[in-house]
Amino acid sequence: MGSCGRAQLAVWGLATSLLGAAHASAQPAAVELTWQAPAGCPTEAEVRAEARRALGAVPRDAPALTAHARVTRQGTRYALQLETTFQGERGERTLEASDCRALAQSVTLVLGVLLGIEPEVAPPDATAAESDAQPATTTATEEPATPASEPTREPASPAGEAPPVTADEAATDAPERPTVQDRLPAADDHPSPSVAIFATATTPLGLLPEPALGASVGAELVLGRLALGLGVHGWAARSQHPEEGLRTRMDGVGASLFACHRFELASLGAGLCAGGHLAAVRGRSDGPGSEPGSAVAPWNAIFTAAQLVWPRDAPLGVRLWADAAVSTQRPRFVVRGLDVTHHRVPSLVGQLGLGMVWTP
Repeated sequence: MGSCGRAQLAVWGLATSLLGAAHASAQPAAVELTWQAPAGCPTEAEVRAEARRALGAVPRDAPALTAHARVTRQGTRYALQLETTFQGERGERTLEASDCRALAQSVTLVLGVLLGIEPEVAPPDATAAESDAQPATTTATEEPATPASEPTREPASPAGEAPPVTADEAATDAPERPTVQDRLPAADDHPSPSVAIFATATTPLGLLPEPALGASVGAELVLGRLALGLGVHGWAARSQHPEEGLRTRMDGVGASLFACHRFELASLGAGLCAGGHLAAVRGRSDGPGSEPGSAVAPWNAIFTAAQLVWPRDAPLGVRLWADAAVSTQRPRFVVRGLDVTHHRVPSLVGQLGLGMVWTP
């Protein structure tokens, strides 16, 4: 059975569990359906038209049924979050499939079960059953009647073989074909994980004496609303001349580990994040009166961040990142020989980034 069939079967089962006693009313309800889905999925107009066709006419004065369906793309699969309200009872369920149209049909199935109506949607196995069915060929022959006084004897079966079974016995012994409810798989409330890879141009604010150009690359493991990320950063050196003839340069490398709560914001994918920075900052100087050389010091910080991705469900998107970090270690750089403090990392450090994110 394909992913389309599994998704429809799973939704048929989850809808019956969502409703409980709510669908005992025989009166159909006025349906209010909203549908949000990424490109490549059926449009809201198409989903509504299919629901009207499958469910039939709905009286205007009937109890209201509202359904809000939102589909998000996660890697190569689609996740459906469906919220329903019917006669004061609310239900929510998440389902996933590799075919977005299967999720659209699943919404119609849910509405039908909630209303106590069997939608005119082809069963998941209908196509396969029709393609596998072979026409039977039958012939009619006349057989002489067996005298009533002489009982018919069954031919002996060879050793090791079961005796022949008549048509009536076969019909009696054949297992009952499972209904749709019997074939239901368990619904999956946990979308499969996906990976997002990002590359960003960054600018540290406060870590170095002046804003500098940097780069960040990393990956996020997406688990539904939660994302766990790891990034590696580098900041290029910039020369400064604090005094005539004196030149200083500072740069650094680091890594970040963070976790984000993901949500939708219109056409944007958004995230609120928290994590930690671990970096090594290097300072160098040369010039009259100073001792040439370099020094490396660690810098650690905890941070909060926000990120936006546009468009939110596309395989390739634009990523905007901004974080504010509180330094837990503040290195200070002194020009050796002149005993002049060149730079000390402040307590509050920021970083801005703009780049791309790719979801394979």
